[in-house]
Amino acid sequence: MIDKEILYVAGLLVSFLIFVVAVFLIITLITRFARPLIYFFSPLFFSLNIFLWFISNPLRYYWKDTKKGGSRGVWLFLSVTGIGFLWWCFIYVLSFPLRLLIAIYYDVILYLTVSISDNIDELLIPKLGKIKHKKGVSYIAYYLITIPFRIAKFAFSNLFYFLDSFLMLGISIVFPTYTMYHGTKFNEAATKISQSGTWRVGSGNHVGTGIYFGITERTAKHYAPSGEDMGIIISRVTLSFCKTISTMKKEHRDMVGNGEILAQQTKGIFRSIEHWRDGNSGWWEYCLLKPKQMGSLIKSWRLRPVAVTKNGKITRLYGGFSHYSLHIPSVIAGLFSWWFIYTLLELNYS
Repeated sequence: MIDKEILYVAGLLVSFLIFVVAVFLIITLITRFARPLIYFFSPLFFSLNIFLWFISNPLRYYWKDTKKGGSRGVWLFLSVTGIGFLWWCFIYVLSFPLRLLIAIYYDVILYLTVSISDNIDELLIPKLGKIKHKKGVSYIAYYLITIPFRIAKFAFSNLFYFLDSFLMLGISIVFPTYTMYHGTKFNEAATKISQSGTWRVGSGNHVGTGIYFGITERTAKHYAPSGEDMGIIISRVTLSFCKTISTMKKEHRDMVGNGEILAQQTKGIFRSIEHWRDGNSGWWEYCLLKPKQMGSLIKSWRLRPVAVTKNGKITRLYGGFSHYSLHIPSVIAGLFSWWFIYTLLELNYS
């Protein structure tokens, strides 16, 4: 009788262990394929992003040459007559459904898929902290002991990821925002930027001291090493008024190549610069201006990483993204955005 009870209990324990292992493997497989599956649809939303970018300034392709003064003349005419402002307002209203659709994919679906998958991986297959140095029995013991801590961290992190996404979505709807790409080393920079939320203001200040982005991934790859260390940060970027180099005064256009002075001379409402960079086939690049901050580490509500790729493939980010909702200026910008949305809806339906 006792033997039967022991066998019964042993059978239950074995069944439970099999169940746990099966669930573990299933969840691991889901998280492994969730990121690439969602990212598979990114070309569609990239195309929508490019279309939104194009209609925001259809004259952009006629404003490539910084040597000609005609671009500034056209820009001044559009500014003085108010045509430029009216076009901006028209596109802002007209593009609302497009901005919303793009924002839902990048700020909600992609960001949460990547973040929660990373969080699940860290819960089930931890790679951070002391455990990464453990092996064998020591690893198993440490793994079991830290389960309660990892579960608590998992819950709190997911809560903040949803809050991050909520704030990011509001900002992307209210403020003109594009998905942009930042090329760098994966191991030394891409992971640190995403994990800490801080960006280093670079010294390659061609058209301004600041953080540089490309509107296409191809542009970012020019600034990243080839091979396994190629890191591309996919980020939502709020340019919040951008000046095209060719529309500046001649003395300012001549400053291209001396970015610190150019950044200091770009005043008024403009906080970013758009520039056509000549190369093999040329590309548009963007600089979020941070004058007098070369080499500094900065955080900005205008920069919101949503994914990181390694050698062209979306990858796990150990430790996950820095929480956007723990940065006070970002929280203020996000809450303002949702207040603005609520006010418009209340006026519309009152």
